[in-house]
Amino acid sequence: MGKDIYSSSSKSRRQQAQPPRRKKKKKNKAPVVISVMLIVVSVLAIAVVGLWNSRFFVNETDGSAAGLDDAIGNENDKVINFLVVGIDSDQGRESNQLTDTILVASFDIPENRVSVLQIPRDTYIGTDLTSTGKINALYASGPSEYKGIDGLAQYVYDNFRIPIDHYATITMEGFRNAIDGIGGVTVDVPKAIDLDGVILEPGVQTLDGNQAEKFVRQRKGEGYSRGDIDRLEMQRVFMASFVKQFLGTSKAKIASMLPGLSSQMTTDMSVGEMVSIASKASKLSSENVNFFMVPGESTSVNTKAYGNQSVYSIHKDLLTDMINEHFRTGTTQITSDQIGVPEIKNSTDIYDDVGGNVDDIIGSE
Repeated sequence: MGKDIYSSSSKSRRQQAQPPRRKKKKKNKAPVVISVMLIVVSVLAIAVVGLWNSRFFVNETDGSAAGLDDAIGNENDKVINFLVVGIDSDQGRESNQLTDTILVASFDIPENRVSVLQIPRDTYIGTDLTSTGKINALYASGPSEYKGIDGLAQYVYDNFRIPIDHYATITMEGFRNAIDGIGGVTVDVPKAIDLDGVILEPGVQTLDGNQAEKFVRQRKGEGYSRGDIDRLEMQRVFMASFVKQFLGTSKAKIASMLPGLSSQMTTDMSVGEMVSIASKASKLSSENVNFFMVPGESTSVNTKAYGNQSVYSIHKDLLTDMINEHFRTGTTQITSDQIGVPEIKNSTDIYDDVGGNVDDIIGSE
């Protein structure tokens, strides 16, 4: 893994000191990564939890997945960070894919703990990088250095100061297939939700793939006055439920899910890397899987291309503290002036500045 080359020195100095970019060997197109799929689907350590099952899949790699720059990885080899991205390529959007879900899952091996960071899709990064100013457009239409999955990983490293060792992507079709593959996910729905005319009443119920997709993507209507913030809250409820259910899913059932998932996922992890990580994560429990969201608040900006846009502004000081505590474990601490994501508004308390584990979110049995 590469070293974290950033310090408190100037950017130009850092750039001069940075060694030439070295690309890792391109690796497989995820038929071999059930766990990776899970990472994205449930946002997390599933990535790590699910890796335990990778020993079942030994397909040859096809070299189609992009590799990451070694220099953006962890300097601490006892921590592995994954960038997990859900891609909205439905409805003929293949040429203009948006990253509907962006997560960073950090696996602290000695502590046997996974921390998952939700990065809101509307996070404001500047109109010099995307026409909307939002991070979800970087993948498809950002500048060359930040375009695609390897570019998005580079942006997260450069501007959030979070090292990235591996990535996994999944499409919404893959998400639906994953949920249907385990027989749906049982969720304690906290409030009534209108899913395109179908009302989901509060209470415990099992969601199929289509319902689950609508549940995690909903951000308008009654009960969603905070838009993307409410949406991310519902995603955490769903992800926690998924993780808990997945931990009890048989390996045979997980293996049966592959046919509907392989064409919908990509990862840079080889089978060997996955098995190695899996062996380290075999004792991971739901109480050691923690969820956090980038601290900030909703606001709006005026853009040249689209006029007024609703965006999400980070709260830089709180974000710095969160990253140091949970996503730069055992490595050099950063200061807020090293965060490159712009803070354009900071007027309120964030809705959730504590985070919580799976049992905190959905309760323990």
